This record gives sequence, structure tokens and C-alpha cells, in this order.
Amino acid sequence: MISGGAGVGKTQITKRYAEIYKNHYDIVWWFDTNRNLPEQYRDFAEKWNSISKNSQKIDLDSLN
Repeated sequence: MISGGAGVGKTQITKRYAEIYKNHYDIVWWFDTNRNLPEQYRDFAEKWNSISKNSQKIDLDSLN
């Protein structure tokens, strides 16, 4: 987790990390804390399920 005051470079550090290590991850997902988080998580889960193996799927029914 990255935290800090506004304007200290959190977003830039996170974006750079994602660029450097992109080959280590199947998916990178940004959550906007100013928007509806459950809705964003469901969007993520649906995308994740579309690319993941059966044993790694997120149970969408448990999100209700």
C-alpha cells in the first residue's frame, strides 16, 4: 500500500512500478476510491474470471 499527502508522487511511483514489473502480472487494475468500490470490484472479478484458470476464479455470487 502506498499512502501520503496530495502531490507527493504516489500515482507516478505506482505507474512506474507497474511498467517495470508488468511481465510479472496477468492483470493490473486501478481502483478509484472516489467511485463505487463494490461496483469496481465486480468489474475486476468479471475480467479476472475471463482470463483465469477455473481454480482461481472469484465467486461472483459472493459479491452480492
